[in-house]
Amino acid sequence: MTRIEFSDEGYEVVTNVWGEDIPRRLDHIDTDILWDMQHRASTAATEMYRDQDDDDETKLALLMIEAKSALMLSERLCDHDGEGGVEKSDDRPRPTV
Repeated sequence: MTRIEFSDEGYEVVTNVWGEDIPRRLDHIDTDILWDMQHRASTAATEMYRDQDDDDETKLALLMIEAKSALMLSERLCDHDGEGGVEKSDDRPRPTV
């Protein structure tokens, strides 16, 4: 599994929402929390865009949280070799961000 970490800015946003105990490495975060993280970051970034908020640093941090969460979730689905998942294969294409 790919080692993905939050940037300093992204980690600051994440810890403000989920607390200081959240790991910096996404592969150490529970799947349910990753789904919530991806959804909330996407929603917040969309609302900032609609409100024409000029805080581009926060928008970028939110978009990176969304992208990294989605990447980790997609890797978990690709690596899942049980019910409902995609069988493991070493030659499958990997998403890049």
